[in-house]
Amino acid sequence: PDTDTRADWAQDPADQIVGRRVQYPGWDLDAFARPAVLNADGQFTVALGPDNLFDAVNGAFAGAQDSIHIEGYTFEHLALGQTLAERAAQGIDVTLLLEGGPPGGISDQQRYITRLIEDAGGQVWFMVSDRNSADDRYANQHAKFAVIDDQLALISSENFSGDSMPDDDKSDGTLGRRGSALLTTAPAVVAHLQALYAADFDPQHHLDLFRWSAADPKYGAPPVGFVPSAETGGTGYQPLYAQPLTFSGSLTAEVVHSPETSLLPVDQGGLLGMVDRAGAGDTVLVEQLYERVHWGGSNDTPQSAPNLRLQAYIDAARRGATVRILLDAYFDTGDNAETVAYISQIVQNEGINLRALLGNPTGRGIHNKMILVEAGGEKWTHLGSINGSEASSKANRELAIQVQSDAVYAYFAPAFWVDWTSSGGLCCSDAAFIE
Repeated sequence: PDTDTRADWAQDPADQIVGRRVQYPGWDLDAFARPAVLNADGQFTVALGPDNLFDAVNGAFAGAQDSIHIEGYTFEHLALGQTLAERAAQGIDVTLLLEGGPPGGISDQQRYITRLIEDAGGQVWFMVSDRNSADDRYANQHAKFAVIDDQLALISSENFSGDSMPDDDKSDGTLGRRGSALLTTAPAVVAHLQALYAADFDPQHHLDLFRWSAADPKYGAPPVGFVPSAETGGTGYQPLYAQPLTFSGSLTAEVVHSPETSLLPVDQGGLLGMVDRAGAGDTVLVEQLYERVHWGGSNDTPQSAPNLRLQAYIDAARRGATVRILLDAYFDTGDNAETVAYISQIVQNEGINLRALLGNPTGRGIHNKMILVEAGGEKWTHLGSINGSEASSKANRELAIQVQSDAVYAYFAPAFWVDWTSSGGLCCSDAAFIE
């Protein structure tokens, strides 16, 4: 209801879910303000990184016949870049939209690859705040998705890098980041991603888009003589799955994206709604790059500015669900350790079936953003680009998909339990573990 008070506005500091937000100019809220709950009918492929993610992504790019439209954070994978350049040279519309200001800046490796694509006839654009007198629409363009031939959608947790998608011979093992992806031909999912991409990549109406230019000192070519790295992978981690899983069928899917729909009241869907399904006898498995112990500023606490995602997991355990949370140890500078300590204290105080650990099961970090929920006989999987910070849900461009599918859950749940046990956790007294 309209109250004629600040509670009606997105900036309401008292509303943790739909409040405490700043709207940037250029958001397409009217078009994307409602969650996209879809009947997804088609072919589905799910892939696990570093095991087989390269195969799934490179295969999708190499098979393109008409167009490849990518929205990503960074692009540093030489072999994938060469595949895109080859397709562009064949006359296929290859267009990339990348973040213009990633931490540490744009690498020379990416400069080399983007030049390769541009020289072959493709286009590489950046979302920027330092060209055209423009402010970029999002704190970060952090989504990782693609639409191929207007018929195939890719949604991933991973950047296009050799660490995330190693292309080495894995017969002797590999090394990389733990991640996940889903590809589908389901027309409803493809159409939603097409609409999102078209809204973000719209140079006629948005000045925060700047095309690669060889002479530009930031968004241009690498230094003369730069030699890119083609080395990926290594040894030390034995892949669980040699191949992605592919199947056909019809399932319920919900496409969620920041800043519009990734954080909603539980009765409206999104991640909070999915986790809220879990109660006594159910299971919630979380594998994340990070979950902040609280949101807000450094002076806030879990009480004054709760991380609503983390709170949802804790509340599920309080309702009687088995909840396991595995956070990255490889990149962690102490934030994840603080979250684990906070959860451990709650468990000590309340005795609920909740555990949290730090881990690095695949050698180069957990980069995943995956939540698995088994509740009331239904099995749900959430995967995509959304991390556990407040900005990830409220200020970035992010994209994830959550699907109700026994097959998808059965592919990813064993990987979670392998990662959990390799990180020191106990397994299988509370959930099926598939060898």
